[in-house]
Amino acid sequence: MKVKEPDFFHYLNQGEDPEIEGVSDLKEFNNTLEAFHLLGFPEKDQRYMFQILSGILHLGNIAIESGGGRGDSESSRAMSTTRTRP
Repeated sequence: MKVKEPDFFHYLNQGEDPEIEGVSDLKEFNNTLEAFHLLGFPEKDQRYMFQILSGILHLGNIAIESGGGRGDSESSRAMSTTRTRP
């Protein structure tokens, strides 16, 4: 699974620095995987959950802009909201 930096995702780049001092993302991710295992989630279902989460994060990078018409889908357009921190 390819992982992008948090700054790539609109939902994750709205605050200050995404890194928390003293917290290991890798360790927390492994703790999450262990919790899924202890709760009895098969690896296949875990992958599905991460795919859904990935989809939600990517959908958050889409903004719908009115095309100035009646506000229907024919005059609207989708735009990317991705940005990186300076």
